[in-house]
Order: sequence, then structure tokens, then C-alpha cells
Amino acid sequence: AAGGQQMIRLTGAASKLTIEGASLLLDLPSEPSTGWSLFGLRSGQSLQLDECVLTVKDGDATRPPIHDQVAIIAVQPRLMRDAMTMEPVGAMGTGTTIVLDRTIVRGEATMIALSEDVPLKLRWNQGLLVTPRRLLETTGSPTNQKWYEQISLTLDNVTAVCRQGLFQMKRRLAANYQFGVAA
Repeated sequence: AAGGQQMIRLTGAASKLTIEGASLLLDLPSEPSTGWSLFGLRSGQSLQLDECVLTVKDGDATRPPIHDQVAIIAVQPRLMRDAMTMEPVGAMGTGTTIVLDRTIVRGEATMIALSEDVPLKLRWNQGLLVTPRRLLETTGSPTNQKWYEQISLTLDNVTAVCRQGLFQMKRRLAANYQFGVAA
């Protein structure tokens, strides 16, 4: 299978998706691949989940996990054509917002993976995260961010069991800058 596949992908520059009381399962195929995610977002889009259970299944009792770069939520930078159609004042609020309320996340995936550092706000109230991976992975930015651009994590009554740690910054080529993380 080709990499970079999302189960649910938002389209449109300022799209917002709200899901209430759902149980979503991403069951990965038995052939190795890379880049899967339950949700695919771009900078400027919003996701709100209330009383949901999110699961990524990679392998089973007879087969260990085989996929790389799997995320519950994969965030990519805004497309250039979307950025060009925005008005200058609106461009300042181009961050991605993720709001979780009474939500459980589990499985063989990083919770949030940024393909390029972009402004991000995560607010999670009452939740559980259980993963052998991480809460957040970033890769740096090719441009120096503005003083107001950052990654903000607000966790209230959230239990996180992340075997590889909460946060990792993996700098990629030509991405010499890093957004600050406020938790």
C-alpha cells in the first residue's frame, strides 16, 4: 500500500469536523507500509472529538506491528494555493486546533505527528492515551517562526501512557527551525 493514507481527511482551508460519541478503528493492512493516520489535517483546520474512542490496530496476537510513521492525527502545512486565497488578517490564525473531551485514544500510533512544524493547539479534557509510541512528534520548520507561533498542549485530567515518551523532535533536512512547545 502507498504511504500517506488517512482514514478521514479534512479538505478546505478552514474546515472543522466535530464527532460525538463515536468509536473509530483504523485496522492496518498486513503488508508493511508507512504514513497511515486516522485523521489527516492541514494547518488552519479544526477537529473536535467528544466522548469518542479512537483505536489503531497494527498486528494481533500472532503478528507484531509492522508499519512505520503511523499517527492518530497527522498534521501537514497549509497548501500554498489555500494560503494565497486567504486575506492577510486571516492568515495570522492559521494554526490547527484539536479539542478532545472525555476521549480515549489507544493503539500502535503516535497521537499527533507534524510533517512540518505549524502552530497547533491541543486541548484535552478527561482522557486516556495508551500507545507504545508518543503523544507528539515534530520535524522542524524551514522558516523561522513568528513570536506568536507555537505548539500549545493543554491536558486536564488526562492519563498518558506513552512507552517512547511524550514528545520527540526529529529534525529533517532543510528544517533548521523549531516551534516552541508550551505544555
